[in-house]
Amino acid sequence: MDRLLHILILIACLVFVPGVSADTLRVCQNGCVYSTVQTAVDAAVDGDVISIAPGLYVESVQLPDNLSLTFAVNPCQATGLP
Repeated sequence: MDRLLHILILIACLVFVPGVSADTLRVCQNGCVYSTVQTAVDAAVDGDVISIAPGLYVESVQLPDNLSLTFAVNPCQATGLP
């Protein structure tokens, strides 16, 4: 009986625990939830992707150890800088 109860509890936990899904946090200068890279970094959790629209973002960004940034294009080319 104890074994059956443990199995039922395990099944209930697996069924009722919400799945973890990654979000894409979009940063742009107008019309996005995040207008600075830092606010998106601060809101990000493991697995999230931060998508930064082309533009000039003048800020100092502090990255936590578990987060890294990658760019789909050269950021200088996207902004027209040399």
